[in-house]
Amino acid sequence: MTTKGWEILLQWKDGSTIWEKMKDMKKEYPVQLAEYARQRDILETPAFAWWVPYVFKKRQRIISKTKSKYWTRTHKFGIRLPHSVEEALAIDKENGDTLWWDVICKEMKNVLSQSKNMTVILAI
Repeated sequence: MTTKGWEILLQWKDGSTIWEKMKDMKKEYPVQLAEYARQRDILETPAFAWWVPYVFKKRQRIISKTKSKYWTRTHKFGIRLPHSVEEALAIDKENGDTLWWDVICKEMKNVLSQSKNMTVILAI
C-alpha cells in the first residue's frame, strides 16, 4: 500500500513532458489526482485503490482546510496579504504603489499560459 516507485507523466501541449513522483502529486494535489484516477477508470490500480476512497470521503474536509489556512493568514514576512483583487487594490492605494496589481497581472499571465499548455497522462 504505497505509491513508491510510481510516477505520473505530465505532458505539456507543446509536446514536452516531465515525470513527477506520484507521492508528491498525491501530497500536493490529492483531490485532483483522485479525480484523474476516477476519470480514467483506474481506481482499482494498486497505487490508487488504497487511498483514493479516503480522499473522496474526506474531499470537503481537505478543501475546507486548504481554504481556511488561506483566509486566516493576514500577513507574511510583515507584509499584509490581500484576499481579493479589491483588497489588493486598496492596499496599493494606501501604499501609493502598484505592487499587488503587478503581481496579480503576472500571476494571471502565468496561470493562463500554463493551463493552455498542460495535459496529464498517467504512466506506471
